[in-house]
Amino acid sequence: MPYESGTIIPSSFTFEEISIGKTFKLSHTVTLEDVMSFAKLTGDYNPLHVDSSFAERTTFGKQVVHGMLTASFVSTIIGMLIPGPGSLWLSQTIQFSKPTFIGDDITVIAKVKAKSNSTRTISLEINIFNQNKEKLISGESTVRMLDVIGKKKRILQ
Repeated sequence: MPYESGTIIPSSFTFEEISIGKTFKLSHTVTLEDVMSFAKLTGDYNPLHVDSSFAERTTFGKQVVHGMLTASFVSTIIGMLIPGPGSLWLSQTIQFSKPTFIGDDITVIAKVKAKSNSTRTISLEINIFNQNKEKLISGESTVRMLDVIGKKKRILQ
């Protein structure tokens, strides 16, 4: 399901309002259209992802969603929710635990682990689960919250 601008309402936190332990969630149902769009965008046409007859002959028995497609929703949660618009993603660790399949309902959970006032950065614990509460991906993001000149709160307009 593609998102249109305005579909996800961005947060408007100041750096001072973000607290350790604060948690945000984002859900998405992964479609065949998502997989094919990702393949077209990246050039990754591995038949495991895009060819159902090939994928049926593998251990998984069906098409596997690109791992980075699933992980890409971390960008959405960082850019729109925590810390939100104007944030700069500095680093990411990723551990792939289980595959995502077409039709899976994924939930990305970002929890603030640490915060540095001197560098205006936050560390986020990232976990992505499917509809069966199976952990698909885990990792840690480091994000810097940029100053927006002339505004007390960062708001996407």
